[in-house]
Amino acid sequence: MILTVSDLYDLYEGGERVLSNPRFLRRGFEESEAEYSERLTWASYVNYQKKIVNTYLSYIFYGEVTVEPSTPLPLEDIARKLAKHALIGGEAYALETEGEVHVYDRRQVTCNNGVYVIAGQGVSTKIDTINKTITGLKRGSKTETITEPLKDGRFVICQWNDDGTSLIADTAMLNLQIYNFQSILDAHYNRSLYYLLYGPNLGPGKKTPSPRSYIPVSKDEVAPGVLLIDSPATDKVRAEIDRRKMDMAIAVGLEQEFSDTTKVESGVARAIKMLDTNAIVASAAYFIQQAVTKISEYYAKEYKQDIQTIKFTPLMNVVTQDEEYAKYKFLLEYCGTDEVAKEIQAIALRACAGSQIDPKKMDLLVDDIQKNGGRQIYESSAFIGH
Repeated sequence: MILTVSDLYDLYEGGERVLSNPRFLRRGFEESEAEYSERLTWASYVNYQKKIVNTYLSYIFYGEVTVEPSTPLPLEDIARKLAKHALIGGEAYALETEGEVHVYDRRQVTCNNGVYVIAGQGVSTKIDTINKTITGLKRGSKTETITEPLKDGRFVICQWNDDGTSLIADTAMLNLQIYNFQSILDAHYNRSLYYLLYGPNLGPGKKTPSPRSYIPVSKDEVAPGVLLIDSPATDKVRAEIDRRKMDMAIAVGLEQEFSDTTKVESGVARAIKMLDTNAIVASAAYFIQQAVTKISEYYAKEYKQDIQTIKFTPLMNVVTQDEEYAKYKFLLEYCGTDEVAKEIQAIALRACAGSQIDPKKMDLLVDDIQKNGGRQIYESSAFIGH
């Protein structure tokens, strides 16, 4: 299955765009139409794509967004729209017409050999980036078109990275796999609770009896019953769902944000993991700011206004070793029971020397910490104590 741009938007929006949509829920092997329709009705979609996009939007616009001067264009609003649609669709478009800047997403715009067409009601707007012309409705007319020169900055293509691909192009498919796995698991539980799956022949035209109804059985017939869910099999499905969830998170640099548990790691290890996250945030902020700047410069020149500037202060999550050590000292000071101290000492040992010590030897050293470590070690340490 190849996901289209419209599919990516549907999976980002979720709700009724996904639920009851046969495009996104596969029909099982030898599954009857009635069973499939029932599963389609009851399936639930956990929307990880919205979490991915919204997390990065929150990082890009984490700090104060400064626009100077504040008028005439709503630059922050334009920037937020461009960022959202660039992350979802890979590209977003801004076009100035009649003194206003409009933002379009990839569903609304088609491109062929450098000619972009923005779909409209009745008549479309055509932007020829090769011959530098723009064709659209003449002002005050509903049918007559006019062609004008395309000035730099009037039509801007905004991407979040160099190649213009969607941030969720790959993770969306993993999200669909999770959606299908969960639906199958739920259906099995539902049918094991409410359906008689084997038993005596009830005769032609007989419906499946309801729970707690009486069914006479002769000595030569099989007593009615249900097939119980095999626990190991369901555990495997859940494990597969969790694995694909983390694969999805790793693909977009959000392993920490998607993890169900909080991991205590060294500053270096966490910093390495955050490189992908920081790269995406920095790239998106840069390209979005460049796009908005082009629009602002064109608008100021065209309408004889002061040039507006926009400045982001995105969140960059890099933890240094000093910050990590400070966290350990804080824990020891305020939560420093003997057991907590041993755990922190074991973590520090793995973080600082894990790559230099044989794993078997490391296990022996950790065991030694559990026996001989604790408060007595850090209380006698000048480094930790001060």
